[in-house]
Amino acid sequence: TLRQYYQLNDHFAYDDGTADFAAGINFMTGELAVRFVINKPDTLTGMKINFPVVNPSSNGKGLELMIWNELSDSTVLHRQAFQIVNNGRQDFNEIVFSQNIYVEDTIYIGFKQFTEDYIGIGFDKDNPLGMEAIFSNTGTEWEQNTRLKGSLMIRAVFGQVSNTLMKTNQNK
Repeated sequence: TLRQYYQLNDHFAYDDGTADFAAGINFMTGELAVRFVINKPDTLTGMKINFPVVNPSSNGKGLELMIWNELSDSTVLHRQAFQIVNNGRQDFNEIVFSQNIYVEDTIYIGFKQFTEDYIGIGFDKDNPLGMEAIFSNTGTEWEQNTRLKGSLMIRAVFGQVSNTLMKTNQNK
């Protein structure tokens, strides 16, 4: 008898769930993003991100979480303020977006930071395929990662639309 088990999740991830170390930037208004190619249109409901404990601590620092169609300010699909809570190597902050976002084709999920302090993101060195999906902007243009072999622990979370329309019966 041969058995195969697959774990089905509500998220798209390049990482294996354990941070080997942290990677990030330390630049005022710096931006970091991970590219996800969506096979068919879906509803993005949130994101998961691992902020491991690093020195200096990023706990309590504010970020602006962002979703882009393309990496430019004119293609931002969603912005949402977030305050960092540091995690263990296998734990994630799970952020539910204030609105569901219809996405198709390619999206970028990440953040803009408002400090020159280092903001570390969990980094999984076991999947080099995630290397080409990492982008950073510490000035005026986005750059694709060419140095770090692995994946940032930023995940796209999908789900069913939870918006409900209410209607009332009107007597005629």
